[in-house]
Amino acid sequence: MNNIIEEIGPLAGGSQLRRIYQKLQTGGDKVYKEAGLNFKSSWFPVYYVLAKSRSPQSIMGITNQIAFSHITVKNIVRELEGENFVRMIVNPSDKRSKLVSLSPNGRLLLQKLEPIWEAFSLVLKDVFDAGHPDMTNILSRVNGSLENLTLDQRMKVHLDPVHEVRNAKPDEFESIGKLMVSVYSQLEGFPSPLEQAARVL
Repeated sequence: MNNIIEEIGPLAGGSQLRRIYQKLQTGGDKVYKEAGLNFKSSWFPVYYVLAKSRSPQSIMGITNQIAFSHITVKNIVRELEGENFVRMIVNPSDKRSKLVSLSPNGRLLLQKLEPIWEAFSLVLKDVFDAGHPDMTNILSRVNGSLENLTLDQRMKVHLDPVHEVRNAKPDEFESIGKLMVSVYSQLEGFPSPLEQAARVL
């Protein structure tokens, strides 16, 4: 019997990505556990930012670097603090926020994590290359496309039965521009949204 998720094609894109994510996270957690390390795969993006940072980071600063939601980063930092892997200090430039950095325990753990991350990098390259040699770039382009024009904005075009012809309003200019970029980028010979953004910069 065929998997119904595979039968419905693009409609199940989100479900397929979620299944892949769960498999990677479950497998990763097992690797850490078998190595005797108290670490979760879900912590990696935040932990990696802190490991590579030369100075303490704000929650918003971390959020901007990994494109996670603010609440997700905050929860991960809270978990890391509970394990004594990070320390937090009051932000001297903004008393309402705090700065996060790896604690001495976090630095010791990092030395054990780095060889595992190197092995993960090689294994995951094989995993993604098995699907498509350009898989990571494909996922990046999909993400960029949804950044330019969200799913709900795209759906309005298909679900709205009433169409009105009028001049655009100023607050609609940005959405219209994103829609034009998205549409033209699908045509042969036209640059992708990311390439167009790079040319503007």
